[in-house]
Amino acid sequence: MKSNGKTFFVFLLGLLLLQFSYAQDHDQDGVEIVEVSKKEIIYEDQEEIDSLIMLLMNSEDGPEKVKNYIQLSDLYLNRNYSEALKYAQEGLALSSSIQDMEGMLDCQMKIAFIYLSYMVDLEKAIIAYEDALEIAMELDDKWSQIAIYRGMSVLYSSLKNFNAACDYMEHALILAEELGDQNEISTINAHLGGIHEDEGDTLTAIMYYEKVLKIEEDGSFENTSNASLVAVAHLYFLKNDLREAIKYYRISLKRFQRSQDYRWQSYTHSQLAQLYFSEKNYDKAESHAINGLTLAEDFNLTKEMTDNYLILVNIADSLGKHDLSERYRQAYDTLMAKISKDEKLLNSKVDLVELVEDTTPESSHQAEKKSAISRFIEAGIISLCVVLLILFMIMPSRKK
Repeated sequence: MKSNGKTFFVFLLGLLLLQFSYAQDHDQDGVEIVEVSKKEIIYEDQEEIDSLIMLLMNSEDGPEKVKNYIQLSDLYLNRNYSEALKYAQEGLALSSSIQDMEGMLDCQMKIAFIYLSYMVDLEKAIIAYEDALEIAMELDDKWSQIAIYRGMSVLYSSLKNFNAACDYMEHALILAEELGDQNEISTINAHLGGIHEDEGDTLTAIMYYEKVLKIEEDGSFENTSNASLVAVAHLYFLKNDLREAIKYYRISLKRFQRSQDYRWQSYTHSQLAQLYFSEKNYDKAESHAINGLTLAEDFNLTKEMTDNYLILVNIADSLGKHDLSERYRQAYDTLMAKISKDEKLLNSKVDLVELVEDTTPESSHQAEKKSAISRFIEAGIISLCVVLLILFMIMPSRKK
């Protein structure tokens, strides 16, 4: 019996140590904390990229070579969108020279998407989308038309022209319904919800998000788009069902981590920050916003930087850190000025890099301090358990 008691005690201690080890690597909401450093990332598709580059060097000009350019652009998108743009532009030049209309269309769409979603150069994006739409209409390519209408809708929504945004998205919806593509219909409804929410019509937004949820549930969430998956999480947030909201944000974040999609990771962190901010859980809100901002800065994702800066403004204000809030606000305004090409604000004395350097260490220091305290407490508990175990093991057995 004495031996069994000792074995059981050792088992419980091991279980406790395992729990502490797990807790150190996970946030309390169950979202795994993944520290991402751009220099340390190992890309799983590097061999494929090297192979395609060799293929380009040794292949003759033609439609297949254009496809290789497009494939390289896709592979580079989440690691270096400038390289992705370069390969798309080289593909466009080649396809234009050989009159490969389908290749021209694919390259123009890729260029437009990069300008819109990564470089946030709306002027160049709209030119590329208009050129792509002309080719898509000529080829009667409805799938491409849907993607172009969606892109143009997002563009006009960014410009706060919600009527034009809805018009383009509804054009896309008509075509998607004609083709019967439920995944595309779901994605479009997610975007329509976002447009109405940005316009301030939350009830209509919820109506569209509920359509997304129904389509995805009917289809068992098979091939769900990024936009639809995040829209489902956001729907539960708007309905104040935070447990389900966190569940779907977790699913989203894990998907984006697996696919190394840092743009969507950063955006999801900003949404989780908003969720915890609404619950007045400012520590978690700040943690997610800082994670999102760090990713956005590492990969130069302007739009996602603004998303995370904006919530950090509110968090800092709520914590009474008004000087810090003002610096976040200035950084946000500077980025927005770059997007809108507001020369007056761009020529102000606000230095974005300086602002980032001023604000990030403060938040990092606070996080490190909390982490150190947590580790100290955990180490104390573990040490106590070890001491108890040693005392227990050296205690002489009582003879009956």
